[in-house]
Amino acid sequence: MKPYPVLVEWVDACDWSPAEWVDLEPLESGHATGCDVITVGWLVQKSKRALVLALSISEAMDGRGLFVVPTACVTKITRLKPHA
Repeated sequence: MKPYPVLVEWVDACDWSPAEWVDLEPLESGHATGCDVITVGWLVQKSKRALVLALSISEAMDGRGLFVVPTACVTKITRLKPHA
């Protein structure tokens, strides 16, 4: 596939208690959620299991800074148009 720029909204695991005591009420009432994340990059691969994004793409179509997001965590993908 030819890479194209995207903005990906997804949910990641997060640490609710950074080594301190926390109220367990949100967990008991079902209000615990993951952390919402927004990542911008070049979509270089898309499968049923994951998206692979590159931070940068060269003119020779080499990628740098590859990052994998499981598709089960993705809530929205927006295709972007690069400015020339």
